[in-house]
Amino acid sequence: MAATQPPELFQAFGDSPLDWLGREQLYDFIKGRAFRHSVLCRADVPCSRTPSARALMSLRITSLVRPAAAGPAPSLDQREDFQNDRGTLALATNEPVLRAALRVLAEAWPWSLAFETLWGRTQQRLASSWGIVAPGYPYAASPDQLAEAMLDAFAHHIVELHVHEPGFTTAISEFPRASPVARRQSAAAPRVTNLRHRMVSLNAFDQLVLRHLDGRHDRRALLAAFQGGIRIVPSQGRPITDPAEVEPILARQLEESLRRLAGGALLVG
Repeated sequence: MAATQPPELFQAFGDSPLDWLGREQLYDFIKGRAFRHSVLCRADVPCSRTPSARALMSLRITSLVRPAAAGPAPSLDQREDFQNDRGTLALATNEPVLRAALRVLAEAWPWSLAFETLWGRTQQRLASSWGIVAPGYPYAASPDQLAEAMLDAFAHHIVELHVHEPGFTTAISEFPRASPVARRQSAAAPRVTNLRHRMVSLNAFDQLVLRHLDGRHDRRALLAAFQGGIRIVPSQGRPITDPAEVEPILARQLEESLRRLAGGALLVG
């Protein structure tokens, strides 16, 4: 938003004063933004055009990044890299509070966390990872500091903010059911929209499985639907054609696929 940019940015374009709408329009030109997301409010509803960290405390948060390296967090004074869902570097920071919060959010994915929950878990992570427990410690955070960090992360597309949790499930039922929109999309392309309104890229097997998750197929029916339509070729050797060998391999791959689809916020039942 233009409201988050330094005034010098707009002064460079002339001395004539700009109202809030003029600044937003100019900022669209500066960024080359072709599609604007705007919030429309009734005229009788009071609103603030300046982002508020205090208001963020009433929202839910999800992370769009995850630690680039597996394992425990680097030491307190080291930089930590976070990557987006495409596997490219999105953020590098040595700020302990931000690092702890993003790790907590990554572990909760695809679920969002209420700010109060995030604050509590971030405190626990700071204590367990680096022994930061005392309020007077230089790296200890307050809720206000965490809210400011999350607001800045939102402005840089590191986290998303939500009013409520979408209606998906990570539990895999006996008769799994996927989002009807994603099922329809998977029939035409390997990229589908999940219940978090994010694009998810599927491998060929997940794409096949997703198309069959209409809530009327249990594991046995799903395996029967795949029989004869999939060639299993080991890394070395000839294709496996014996049904007695194919079925347990397919069953294992099916369970792995269902877990991936559930973790991608694509299941509704």
